[in-house]
Amino acid sequence: MALAGPVPAQVARSRWENFGAPPTKVAWAGRKGSVFGVSSFPIKPQHQVVTGVVQRGDARGRLLGFPTANLPMTTSARLYGVWSAVVVTEDDGRHWPAAVSIGRRTTFYGRHGQLLLEAHLLDVEIELYDREISVHLVGRLRSQRRFQDVEDLVGQLARDIEDVRNWAASVSLEAGAL
Repeated sequence: MALAGPVPAQVARSRWENFGAPPTKVAWAGRKGSVFGVSSFPIKPQHQVVTGVVQRGDARGRLLGFPTANLPMTTSARLYGVWSAVVVTEDDGRHWPAAVSIGRRTTFYGRHGQLLLEAHLLDVEIELYDREISVHLVGRLRSQRRFQDVEDLVGQLARDIEDVRNWAASVSLEAGAL
C-alpha cells in the first residue's frame, strides 16, 4: 500500500528516527499502489555521496531501455558495483530512487573503459544534462561483472531495477505507515 498524499512531517520524522537519522524531506508516493511520483527519499549522513554535473554519454543505456544520468568519476575501486541509491537534483532539492552502476562498462569496453557512475532514476523522465546531482549510495546490490552478451546484461539490469524498486517501495511504506 503506497501513500495517497504527503505524510505529516512529525509522523515521518518519528518513523525515520528509528533508522538513525531523519529524512531531509518527507517521503511520499503520489500514485496509489506505486512508487511513481516519489518526490523525496531519506538520505543519511553515513551514505557515500558522489556529486557532479550530468554529462552526455554514448546513449547506450537509453538504447538498452535504461536511460541513465552519467557522472564521470575518478574514485577508488571500493565504490565499484551496482547500488540502490537516492539521487538529489541540487537545483530544486528533489529526491529520486535510482539504480546506480559504478564501473568501466566492461561488457562493452573491457578494462579500459571510462570510469563512470550511471544512475537510472526509477519511473521518471526528466532532463538532467548539465544539472548538478548528488548520488547517495544506500546499499550495494552486487559487484560489477562482464556479461557474455547484451541479452544477459539487459536481464540483469531488469533484476537490479526490480530490487531497487522493492527497496524504494519499502522505504516509502515505512515512512508512510501510520
